[in-house]
Amino acid sequence: MAAYIAQLTPMEQKILKIAASHLETSFSLCKSIGYQEWQAEQQKEHKKEQKEHKKEQAQQAQAEQPKEQKEQQAQQPKEQKEQQAQQAQAQQPKEQPQEQQKEQAQQQAEQQAKPQEKIIIMVKRKLKPTPH
Repeated sequence: MAAYIAQLTPMEQKILKIAASHLETSFSLCKSIGYQEWQAEQQKEHKKEQKEHKKEQAQQAQAEQPKEQKEQQAQQPKEQKEQQAQQAQAQQPKEQPQEQQKEQAQQQAEQQAKPQEKIIIMVKRKLKPTPH
């Protein structure tokens, strides 16, 4: 109530004193229209300040959040690179000795040559003159 009385103009303060002295016990500042309107305004301002404070806190939290996200994102590529390297190693066939590689190459060459040899043999048989 002291804040309400302090914000009144000098004229309003004199009117308040006169009303209190004339009405005595039937006067209640808390029930006066002016005080109730002032109190409603104070509550609105308080709520508005709370909303602004919450917004500021949310903005600060968002400002801090990207820092944390950047740190996490910086760590993710390192982890991803390690995982990719591990996968690549797992997928790569183990190196075979050179002798085995040569043998496999020869076998492949032989397999490719066999069908050609069969065709040549078949053609030669057809071309041979048959005895009459």
